[in-house]
Amino acid sequence: MRASVVVLCRDNPYQLEETLSSLVRATQGLEPPFALELLVLDGSTTEACRKVFDAAALQPWNQRLIHRPPQGIYDAMNAALWEVNGSWVAFMNAGDLYT
Repeated sequence: MRASVVVLCRDNPYQLEETLSSLVRATQGLEPPFALELLVLDGSTTEACRKVFDAAALQPWNQRLIHRPPQGIYDAMNAALWEVNGSWVAFMNAGDLYT
């Protein structure tokens, strides 16, 4: 089974770091049959969120970051749905914590 998590962010690198850390902690030790996909959809005007994403230790996630000019949250969510491969999709905003 493949599960996808989409994290939406825009110019909030500290909150993105918290969210990514919470996902890593929550999935430590998770074994197959789970395939985890993480998509960060970044509408930032700077490279700060990309730097946080690049520095994160996101194992066992298959992760990607897509930069997309901001056109609203619903546009971002719809764009993400075209990109993910999971049977299950969860949306989080940067700053949300999975515990």
